Amino acid sequence: MAQYNEAQKKFLPIPDDVYEDRIPFLLRPENVARYEDGGTVYILDRRCYPHERRFERCDTYDDVARAIEKMVTQSGGPAFAVACGMTQAARLAKDLAPDRAAALLEDARARLARTRPTNNNVRYISSEFLHYAREALEAGKDPETVLRERTAELYRRDHLINYFVGNFAASLVENGQGVLTHCFAEASIVYTYLALESQGKTDVKAFCCETRPYLQGARLTSDCISEIGFDTTLITDGMPGYLMSRGKIDIFFAGADRITEKGDVINKVGTFPSAVLANYYHLPFYAYGLGADPGSKTAEDVEIELRDGNEVLYCLSHRTASRNEKLHGFYPAFDCTPAEFVTGIVTDKGIYPPERLGEYVRDGAII
Repeated sequence: MAQYNEAQKKFLPIPDDVYEDRIPFLLRPENVARYEDGGTVYILDRRCYPHERRFERCDTYDDVARAIEKMVTQSGGPAFAVACGMTQAARLAKDLAPDRAAALLEDARARLARTRPTNNNVRYISSEFLHYAREALEAGKDPETVLRERTAELYRRDHLINYFVGNFAASLVENGQGVLTHCFAEASIVYTYLALESQGKTDVKAFCCETRPYLQGARLTSDCISEIGFDTTLITDGMPGYLMSRGKIDIFFAGADRITEKGDVINKVGTFPSAVLANYYHLPFYAYGLGADPGSKTAEDVEIELRDGNEVLYCLSHRTASRNEKLHGFYPAFDCTPAEFVTGIVTDKGIYPPERLGEYVRDGAII
C-alpha cells in the first residue's frame, strides 16, 4: 500500500488512472515505445512528430539502441525503449543454456546503456531489467513475460511520480503568469499543466524555446501544452532575455538529464544561459528531477555528450547552413547550470533547494 508524505497529501485523492484520458498522444504508453507479441518493438519517431506520426520498427535490441542513438526517441523516451530492448533480449535468452543466456543479457545491457552517456536513465533501466531477467531465469519463470510486466509497471510508476511532480510545480505558479520552458521535460511538464488546470490556473501563458537543432520545444513541448488547452507561444532559443526584460516571463522550468550532489543541473544545451538570465532578472528557475545522481558529486563527474557537429548544420533534415567547406558545426547536447543559479529541484516528494537535495534520499521511498 502506498504511503504519502504530508506535502503529497495535499494532492490526494489521485484522479482515476492519473489523468489517463488527458495525456497527449505523444506520451501515451503505447506511443512512446511498444513491445508487441513476437518481439518487435515500435518507437514513435519524435524527429518528425507531430507533422508525421510514424513508428520506427526495431526487430532486435541493437535496432533499439541505434534508434536511441539516432534520436528517434528523446528526453524520457529512451528509458522506455531500453525496457523494451531488454525484453527482446529476454525473449532470446529464455531458450539458451544458462551461461549463454547470461552473456546475451549482459551484452544487451551494455549495448543499451552506452547509447546516451549524459542521461543516466538508460544505464539505470538496463541494469534494473538485467536484474529482473536474471531473477526470472533463476526462478524458472519466463523472463520475457516478467519484463513485459515490469515495463507496464515502469509506465504506471512514471506517471504516478509525475502526477506529484506536476502538482508541486503548479503550486509555484500564479494564475496569469508567464512560464518559460526549455526542451521537453516529458511527463513532468505535461502534469504541471494538467495540475494548473485542476487548480483553476487556466490563464497561465506558456513560452517554449524551440530547442535547436532537433526542435523538441517546437514540436513536442508546445504540442503537448497546447493540446491540453493552454495559450502557448513558441520562441527561438535566443529570445528569453528579451521576454524577461519586458516582464513576460515570471518563472522558468526545465528538465534535468542529471543533477549532481551539489545541485548542478545538467540539461539540454541552452538551459544554462536562460537560467543566468532568470537570475539577472530575479526570476526563479526550477528543474524537474528525482534527487541527485549518486555518482556525480560535481559537474566534473558528468560526461557531456558531444554529438556530430554536422547535426547543427541541418534542421529537420533540411540544410540551413552554408555549404562552404571551411564551415563546421559543434554540438554539445547538454550544458550545466551551476547550483547557484537553481532556485529549487521539483520532485515527487516536494521542492528542495540545491543545498538540501540530499534530503530527497533520506526522506525514503514513498510511492
